Amino acid sequence: MGKKPAPLNEAPGDAMHRSSMKLALGATLLVSSLLHSACSQEAEPEMLPSLVNPETATVSSQAPIHKGFIWNGLHRKWVPVSYAVVNGMAVFEGDMILGTAEEMVARTRKVEAQGGTAAGSVQAQGVAVEGGDSHWLGAVVPYTIDPALPNPSRVTDAINEWTRSTTRVRYVLRTASNAGQYPDYVTFKVGTDPNSSSSSLGRVGGQQFVELNSDCSVSCTIHEIGHTLSLLHEQSREDRDSFVRIIEENIMYGYAHAFKKHPADSVDLGAYDFKSIMHYHKYAFSKDPVNALPTIEALNGESFGNSMYPSYGDTAAVNSLYSVDNSEFFLGQTYMDVLNRKADTYGFSNYLTALRSCNGNSTCLASTRASIARELLESPENRQQDPDLNPSSPNYNAAFITHCFTNFLRRQPDAQGFNWWLNDLNAGGNYTAVVNGFINSSEYRQRFNQ
Repeated sequence: MGKKPAPLNEAPGDAMHRSSMKLALGATLLVSSLLHSACSQEAEPEMLPSLVNPETATVSSQAPIHKGFIWNGLHRKWVPVSYAVVNGMAVFEGDMILGTAEEMVARTRKVEAQGGTAAGSVQAQGVAVEGGDSHWLGAVVPYTIDPALPNPSRVTDAINEWTRSTTRVRYVLRTASNAGQYPDYVTFKVGTDPNSSSSSLGRVGGQQFVELNSDCSVSCTIHEIGHTLSLLHEQSREDRDSFVRIIEENIMYGYAHAFKKHPADSVDLGAYDFKSIMHYHKYAFSKDPVNALPTIEALNGESFGNSMYPSYGDTAAVNSLYSVDNSEFFLGQTYMDVLNRKADTYGFSNYLTALRSCNGNSTCLASTRASIARELLESPENRQQDPDLNPSSPNYNAAFITHCFTNFLRRQPDAQGFNWWLNDLNAGGNYTAVVNGFINSSEYRQRFNQ
């Protein structure tokens, strides 16, 4: 699939440097966008070099590079993207799998039939992958390791590094006994291309893969897990030109697209992080790495691309992404908590727009979050599961409180707490305020190690 990431040399380097890195937004904003990318059927694909290790390649073979579009749910528009087709898969920036080439083609046909880049949100909904969020629900990443994968300890070692670095994400081995609990999971397996390692971006749904070639080290595996957590390459940040210079004349033919910035479908958090495990090496995709022709230079002369572990910035980015204060994570989790399903793209996008309209105002965010959670709690879909959630039911208040306990705290109500909240509602209390109390409680936050 994608190229083995250039920044992952086993060279010593201090990875513990505070800054931040580029984060992918939820599926409606990025992952869903990327999964909805597709190449145009109208134009013949340009034949370009295949994805190879940019530090060792001296001869390039041919692989098709396609220009397509990704759906940006926040701005509700299509934005362009370039990707390679390698072994039947669409690969973005060298090592991020967007889906199969066949899926891309099918989705593009639908989009173009509905107006192409001019298609609005209504048209886009018809081709969206179900589910509007790329976060791993409950901040848990279930995984399996293919028995055929050589040196499986590199996977467990990489997972241990992410576990040590980020307290909010847990990794659970998926087994026959818990498979029903974890329908979405990652399988680490041997890469189909001996020169490449790759990962899907964020949670895709169902089984997805991290493909590791034989020389993908622990740090390489850490990098690929970063993509699984929805992290993009650091040098694709919108502000990167203030920190690095891309030397286009030194880039291997056909790989300029791997150095594009992606402000439309991602968000930058914190300062630029030269120590990020997600940063390209200075010779990434160099047309002549043997004679030391760099493709990236740090404007301040700082070294980069040799980190072996997640940096402080990587840790901060993942912890921010998996915070209950993160709007995308909150929405995806609330859909699952209340409706026991993944968020639909349309609802996720609308709710996210409402939250972002608060512009960071904490009072507005708290009120909007509580209103959204209550709306899902009282939705017709949820009432089908419990008719007592209908306001006309004489047991409505009791059902409402019970669901606040079971949906948001994931436990049965205790008698004291149940009676306190029930008395509040029976005395004319505000239902949205009750929901707000539950989703802002320390018990709720402790579910996510916060």
